[in-house]
Amino acid sequence: MNGEIDLEIAGAAADRWAAREAVRQNRAGRNSAEVESADRLAKRLERLRINAARPTPALSTAESRPVGAMIPAMVHAIGLERVLAEPDFRGIAFLEQALAVSRSVGRVNIKDTFGRPQGYGTGFMVSPRLLMTNNHVLPSAEAARSSEIEFDYQHDRRGRPMASVPFALEPGTFFFTDRELDFTLVAVADRSQQGKVLALYGWSRLIPEQGKVLIKEPLNIIQHPRGRMKEIAFRSNELIDLLPVHAHYTTDTEPGSSGSPVYNDQWEVVALHHSGVPKRGADGGLVKADNTPWQDGDDPEELAWVANEGVRISVIYKAIEMAQLEPAQGVLRRELLELEPPSLSDMAGDEISDESDEEQRGSGPIARVGEATFELPLRITISLGGAYEGPSDKGASDKANGRAPLVTVALPQHAPSLATAGPSRLTEAEAVLAELERSRQRL
Repeated sequence: MNGEIDLEIAGAAADRWAAREAVRQNRAGRNSAEVESADRLAKRLERLRINAARPTPALSTAESRPVGAMIPAMVHAIGLERVLAEPDFRGIAFLEQALAVSRSVGRVNIKDTFGRPQGYGTGFMVSPRLLMTNNHVLPSAEAARSSEIEFDYQHDRRGRPMASVPFALEPGTFFFTDRELDFTLVAVADRSQQGKVLALYGWSRLIPEQGKVLIKEPLNIIQHPRGRMKEIAFRSNELIDLLPVHAHYTTDTEPGSSGSPVYNDQWEVVALHHSGVPKRGADGGLVKADNTPWQDGDDPEELAWVANEGVRISVIYKAIEMAQLEPAQGVLRRELLELEPPSLSDMAGDEISDESDEEQRGSGPIARVGEATFELPLRITISLGGAYEGPSDKGASDKANGRAPLVTVALPQHAPSLATAGPSRLTEAEAVLAELERSRQRL
């Protein structure tokens, strides 16, 4: 269906939703600790411990106790009930991490063999070379061959459109799809049409272990609804139900969101979004937004929706792991299953998006991670022990002797020269350089 509403998928989602009505009613008014099993609570706590990168006393001192007996101590130890309660405070790093993760999410531009647009979906990188989206977005290698993934199709922090970066898809290198689980994996060219490197956009690891989310916990989706610029729905959405293969949640989505990653609050992928759940009336038929019956042939856009559905990542991971692939494809699969992406803290400090944004408007380069940049009429980048960038013969000699320059200067294309800069700005620059020299002498 090329990223649009697939009525067959939506109808199956509605059937699964209806079959769980009694379960949802039984959970009404109860929190996660009351509705989840002891085993799932233990797995969730273990994931939180891993993400916190520090030991949890209750886990290390009670390993020999039955899981059920461990739960009260574990809940008390890390304050799980507080985490799942009403207060919605998050550290500001949550937003930095969201921006870092969002880089790997792009708009899938679905085209026919003549290059004509056919629709849109969303996809995200799950390894250095592999993109994941829905089967109903890219159902075949032929469909993928004529389509592309477009990164940076979004506004920057000043509300201006960024220069988007399309990458060709390479199904000849890797293509695997599963119609039942509604996912597709396809290789992406390592450079864009403009020569930009794919590695700049990062990727999200698929985690096979359970415990990434509990019923009632919030979820976050980064998406391109209806092919619009990148958007995010977060924190006001929650996991409603977990089925053996699917997850139901309240996150807002629209056509074009198909293929979006569904994240927990630690920015781990918990599901691949693939459909809304349409409402059924008392007679079992689909219902329009105005509560009148929906008939075959009516516009799917008129349907009423009660929830959204995604395919659980733990299930998708197992399907990928068990797939019969050619040896060359097996290499890329092994990267997906085994490689660890950069940590979120490293990714959150990356300034690549800003660099692209500034270059688009004719400014000079900006600092990489681990450097400090001062905005003056020129740009002074201070790097202590950083990579050498100087082109001069003397600089090459310095590099050979293990000495990297402490200061590099980049002039924007249309910036005033030092000779024409105002006295107060020159004083600022001189003060920075003087402080740098004092720091060097103290080292």
